[in-house]
This record gives sequence, structure tokens and C-alpha cells, in this order.
Amino acid sequence: MKTLILNSDSKPLSVVDIKRAVILENKNSNITALSYYDKKILSTRGEVKIPAVMIYSKYIKITYRKFPSKRAIRIRDKNKCAYCDILLSPDELTIDHVIPVSRFEDKSRANTWENQVCCCKKCNLKKGNKTPQEAGMSLLFKPKKIDVLFLMDNVPAEWQKYI
Repeated sequence: MKTLILNSDSKPLSVVDIKRAVILENKNSNITALSYYDKKILSTRGEVKIPAVMIYSKYIKITYRKFPSKRAIRIRDKNKCAYCDILLSPDELTIDHVIPVSRFEDKSRANTWENQVCCCKKCNLKKGNKTPQEAGMSLLFKPKKIDVLFLMDNVPAEWQKYI
């Protein structure tokens, strides 16, 4: 069970575990619970409600990560090779640049959501420093950016009206 944290402008800010949410509710005067789960937990002080959604009263300025992480790409692609669709274990998984890094003048421009996919070692070796078309391969899906905050499989019903 997780708790959704909203910024003061009601935009999603983060997701925390329930232990952290209970601590925030009790120790941070700048955060308020908007809704609770039906379940409660027992503590030394008795039963404690579990916050489902919380909101900060002060605006929190956040800096976004410029590039997607390997974990984010892996979750987006569901651990499957973008070329042969096999399910990959962590030691088999590589990240492939659809358009090779060598084709970019500014190397950092290659590290985008749209240019990175999960790939098995065999397909990555076959593709090498080529585009999929040059290597005679094709992507099984078009890679796209996703909201990293919601890399969760099941978004709780209690969050629906806030996201």
C-alpha cells in the first residue's frame, strides 16, 4: 500500500510507503491527509488511519531528471526486448539506443525516452551501431515518454480523482 503526495497546486509530487505517510501526517504541519484507506494499522497509540492521498500546504519546487533511468525504461518496456519480445532477466537486459549515440553531435540528446528501449544482448549485438532499418530489424512498439511517478501496475481507487 502506498500514499500519493500532492503539491500545493494539486499536482502529483511523489509516492511514499504508508510508514512514511503516517510519520509525515504526525510530524509535518505542512502536509494534510485528503483521504484515507479503509484499513487501519495498530500502533502503540492505538489504531491509526492510513492516508491514501496527502497534500502539502506550501509549494515544493521539484527538479525533474533530464534523462530516463534504466529502471524506468525497463519498467516501461515490461522487461521485454523491443525487437524480439522475449522476457529478460536483469543480467540479460541491456538498453539500446534506437538511433545510435554516434549519430548525435550532442551525446546527451541520444538519452531520451523515445530513443531508448530494452533489448536482449543478442539483438543489441546484431543491431550494433546501426539504426533498426539498417540492421534489418524493426521495433515491436514505438517508445514514448511516460510519467515516471506512475510506474506502478495498480493505481489505488482512492487516487483516481487526484491524478
